[in-house]
Amino acid sequence: MNTAYLIHFANYSDGVLYVLAGLFVVALGVIVDRFWYLRRTILRGTVFVRELAQHGRLDRDALQTRMDVCQKARVSDIGIAAKPR
Repeated sequence: MNTAYLIHFANYSDGVLYVLAGLFVVALGVIVDRFWYLRRTILRGTVFVRELAQHGRLDRDALQTRMDVCQKARVSDIGIAAKPR
């Protein structure tokens, strides 16, 4: 099977083989694009996990303290906003 035979066969197929070849090229492009996108996403996720691991853990008391401070700040902000001028 040589190139001349393939071209003859493609012409004999009324162009269907050319369409299939074009679709094959498009499919390869999509495969390569998805590969690079997923690779980049996985690498970014790995960096994100490493950054989170460096922060350590918060215990329940630390979270409660932070929540109390935030609630006190919200109450004082509401009081300041409601104060008549």
